[in-house]
Amino acid sequence: MNRLYWRIFLYFGMALIVLSVFISLVYTRLNRSNIEEISQEQLRLLAGNIGVQVNYYAEEKDTDGFSSYLTALEEFWIVQNTDIWLISNAKEKYGMSSDFTNVELSHVDLPDRTDEIIKNAYQGATESYSDYDEIYERTMIHLAAPIRDKANRIIGVVILNSAMERQEDTILKYQQYMVISILIALIASAFIVMFFTKQISGPISRMKQFAFKLAKGNYEEKTHIKRRDEIGDLAKSLDILSEKLKEAEEMHDNIEQNRRDFFANISHELRTPITVLKGYAEALADGYISDDEKQKDYLARILRECTGMERLVADLLTISKIQNPDFEIEMEVTNVIAIMQDVLRSMRVILAKRDITVTMDYQDEISFALCDYDRIRQLFVVLVQNAVKYSEDGSSIEIYIGKEDKKLIITITDHGIGIAEEQREMIFERFARGSNHEVKDGSGLGLVVARSIVERHNGSIEVNSTLGEGSCFIVRLPEAKPPDM
Repeated sequence: MNRLYWRIFLYFGMALIVLSVFISLVYTRLNRSNIEEISQEQLRLLAGNIGVQVNYYAEEKDTDGFSSYLTALEEFWIVQNTDIWLISNAKEKYGMSSDFTNVELSHVDLPDRTDEIIKNAYQGATESYSDYDEIYERTMIHLAAPIRDKANRIIGVVILNSAMERQEDTILKYQQYMVISILIALIASAFIVMFFTKQISGPISRMKQFAFKLAKGNYEEKTHIKRRDEIGDLAKSLDILSEKLKEAEEMHDNIEQNRRDFFANISHELRTPITVLKGYAEALADGYISDDEKQKDYLARILRECTGMERLVADLLTISKIQNPDFEIEMEVTNVIAIMQDVLRSMRVILAKRDITVTMDYQDEISFALCDYDRIRQLFVVLVQNAVKYSEDGSSIEIYIGKEDKKLIITITDHGIGIAEEQREMIFERFARGSNHEVKDGSGLGLVVARSIVERHNGSIEVNSTLGEGSCFIVRLPEAKPPDM
């Protein structure tokens, strides 16, 4: 069973029980106070009416009327468990006659608080209190009120001693109803708590199982929890984590596959020149080649193969550096037209040897980009060399530098052999070559270097080509504002 579910249920249950007991005690106390206040107010009104009637009979000296009134009063209120005491203010000369009193307090052992409210009544105050009375052996309300004559003089005191039995019964019934209501409320609350506890613990349990599945490499799963609260946010975060882990796994698989392909390709690429080198070297070492011209030819071939391997290693190092996120490139605002002109100047000998004509045009002579001069120069060298390599002698190459949507557009167009459609997606992969690569030298890494350089400059590179007609490489680089002159 879900431990979290029962723990939350227990916490909610304890909180409800404590709250219910607290509310019960508070309301019971308030109810008791309210009942006592109502009873005391009733006794206060009764005492006031009795005082008026007793004063009337005392002033009229109507003892018979007083006796009849008192008898009727006592018979009615005795049913209400209320004793009525009338005492005279004997300390004053205008105190009422003893004929109009019905108790002598000198023979009664009164509690201290009763003595106190009587004394205060002689001073004109009407006061009351409730407490357990040892004389009556029960909880009583005691009230003392002054009896005044027409001159507003205090001629006596009326004392009411009322038992709290009926009030206690009312309070007890109220408490019983309160207990029953609390029990019903707790039972109903238990079901509500179970529902809300499940709303909290259920998603957490599902996320726990989801985490176990992630730990086992099952990244296809989702939590399927849609809520607009912290639990929903956590579930969404886990779903995002699942997607990221899936992407990381796919990336890892791709990297691993690329690594295997890379070592397979580089092994293949190095095997051929090494085999050739070994064959030439063995032939020279064993003395099979005695002719000086052939020896020079063999040595030239060995040198050519070494140069090719040197170029291969250099390209691999370049790719490794550029693709390393920690490798810093020196960015500065540079005019790419000047970089291209520098490249063309350095290739004049090669172009003249092949009788290839290069024309360069540009939309705006102020064509700046935030770039690494040496890397962009290397990019242009790769693309121009590639165009020269796959062009026929006596052909032409067109270079154009323009602007579009805050980007510099550099196009290099040749009229060479072109690229087959099925090969276009592969030419930016390692060790890829054109359709007639068997007659062309190169490491097969030049365009990989070019793409890596462009990506480090937040740009893009693509190719449009028609087999037999030529190719057009298009480079897009973010345009930069020219530096302040």
